[in-house]
Amino acid sequence: MGCITIYRYDNIRYTPTNENEIEVYSTTLPQKSYIEIAEIVLEDSKSVHKLKKEAAKLGADAIIIIGSASISSYVGVWSGWGSSESVESGRKAIAIKYTNQGKTE
Repeated sequence: MGCITIYRYDNIRYTPTNENEIEVYSTTLPQKSYIEIAEIVLEDSKSVHKLKKEAAKLGADAIIIIGSASISSYVGVWSGWGSSESVESGRKAIAIKYTNQGKTE
């Protein structure tokens, strides 16, 4: 299992949704009105399925993939010099909830 971090944007608890119905966006944004409810960070997996599963637990209707998660590691120290490197290791997404459900826009 990987490390999952969730940053909630509010304290509202939504009814969980079906992970198979979570819509996924990455290069375009939804055409429906929505609110952002949380950021989900998977630190050791790039699995969209895992993002959808976590979003469904939060009651989201969709996710917007915003990039890769990364961790920085300190490589070493010698003669007062050190270096660090950033390693791409996961994926980040914003969980969203549609507003105006059932209304035409």
